[in-house]
Amino acid sequence: MLVYVYAADLLCEDCGKKCREELTAEGKAPEDPDDEVSYDSDDFPKGPTEEGSSDSPSHCSDCGCFLETELTDVGVDELLSDCERAMRGDREANDVLLQWVDHYEGNDSRVSLSALANTGLTIAEILHEVARLDGEVKRLSAEVEHLQAKLRDS
Repeated sequence: MLVYVYAADLLCEDCGKKCREELTAEGKAPEDPDDEVSYDSDDFPKGPTEEGSSDSPSHCSDCGCFLETELTDVGVDELLSDCERAMRGDREANDVLLQWVDHYEGNDSRVSLSALANTGLTIAEILHEVARLDGEVKRLSAEVEHLQAKLRDS
């Protein structure tokens, strides 16, 4: 995915273009935006360019969309560690983690091997089930609290 670099953050292509247009309208664009060596990315977004690999998944700092960054080996290890913690219940299997796993498990063979060896399921299948069970636990906890309140009131 193409990204813009601006003020030490990453912007998706749409947000980068929008930011450039806004800064240009405010008269804050460099003389030649295509000559990226002539200005600092703190002043005007540079790009679009491929982000390259990263030690963690990246999101646009403006809209929050997932940038589908290629992960380094360290990044894969961190993602697998997050997945293992979610499967143990030490980390929430939230929508962001599920989005990462859905993407990387389909696009990076390093992401699926440990879960497949132990369960025959993909990490995404396991985490979706963990998320479903977390929701069920929350629903049942709320129901128990409601019943306890009814008992107190009677």
